[in-house]
Amino acid sequence: MDRILNYIQKKGFEGELFFTESENWSYVKGKRSESKEYYRERGYAVRVLKKEELGFAFFEDKNKFRNAVDLAIKTRTRSPNFSFPNPQKYRKVDNCYSKIRSFNIDDAMEQILDETKGRDTKSVVEMEIAKEEVCNTNGVEAKEVSTAFYGYAHVNFENSTAHYSEESIKPFDFSKIGRNAYEYSKDMNKANKINEKTNIVFSTPALLEFLSSFLYPAIDGDGVRRNSSFFNGKLNKKVAGRNLSILENPFEGFSSCSFDDEGNKTERKSVIQEGILKNFFYDQKNALAEKKEKKPASAGNAVRASYKTPPHIGMTNIEIGSGKQSIDEKNLFHIISFFGEHTANEITGDFSINVDIGYFRGKPVKNVTISDNFFSMLNRIEGIGKERERWGSILSPKIEFADCFVKG
Repeated sequence: MDRILNYIQKKGFEGELFFTESENWSYVKGKRSESKEYYRERGYAVRVLKKEELGFAFFEDKNKFRNAVDLAIKTRTRSPNFSFPNPQKYRKVDNCYSKIRSFNIDDAMEQILDETKGRDTKSVVEMEIAKEEVCNTNGVEAKEVSTAFYGYAHVNFENSTAHYSEESIKPFDFSKIGRNAYEYSKDMNKANKINEKTNIVFSTPALLEFLSSFLYPAIDGDGVRRNSSFFNGKLNKKVAGRNLSILENPFEGFSSCSFDDEGNKTERKSVIQEGILKNFFYDQKNALAEKKEKKPASAGNAVRASYKTPPHIGMTNIEIGSGKQSIDEKNLFHIISFFGEHTANEITGDFSINVDIGYFRGKPVKNVTISDNFFSMLNRIEGIGKERERWGSILSPKIEFADCFVKG
């Protein structure tokens, strides 16, 4: 890493180097096919900066770094006021399961299939060790190793299908995946349609997907600066019911990390506090631009899809505060799984989703549609439950949204 940074400096530039290396194990088993795969991936990304011009390139062979640096220099574009982060102190995060190499992926698969009662099932078990490093010519040196486990089952039951998945930093109860997928598929085989105006509640995985589609884009600092966020001009103003509080906690959950993909330290940040919008999220570029305009902003939310792409704004783990009620989903429309959110308008919040696994007052329902507005729903929260459940990168209680139209 030092050799590459020294080369960048000898060229007369400031620079940043991002390195990632992962080991991946995958086991996929279906009725007619079965495959196991192990693969490794590693790569570098380099950014160079001079006179407010920023360049990017990536490479896999560390002996060819000069070509990548030279390419980044040639392809620089304007990036006013940008600078790389300075050295920081990082909080230690428990995001690595040290015994991952002794984990038996065959046993995990068997746990899933034992619960599907011989039904036609496609199941997946995956695990990963990922190493990440960020350093720059200002002296930033950040290193971290993380682990991930994932399980999935898709079960066919006569005329219906259903699925369920789990993800975590550490091993979990894989039998739950097969058990839930089987029970959902069995129930959906006798599901009906409904046409009702009713209160709804999402399962925890479905709630995470719902928030990812609308809340995340609305608090993206780049979108705010481009005036493409519904929350533009609403900082420190009411945007949700007073009973809703959401914060980002990068230290607990599936997406935990001590630094972001530019080397800025991660921090707990309030998103919405008792219905009031408290923060937008920024990477280094957008945080510096906001500060230039004397607006409050802190970096720490840069993520990369891979080493092949420059950083952009993203979130880690979110936590939703507990309420004071007991939410009984058996009296509501309980959404386990939905699809179609990609057709929604993330700027206005208008959406139409298709529910493929649901329960209305305890009875199975599928193939129904909910059309509504996300930002309106934030202000129609009837109640928030006392107990919280963690699934992947979300920790949340049940949230009851009022007066939603379900059409079948």
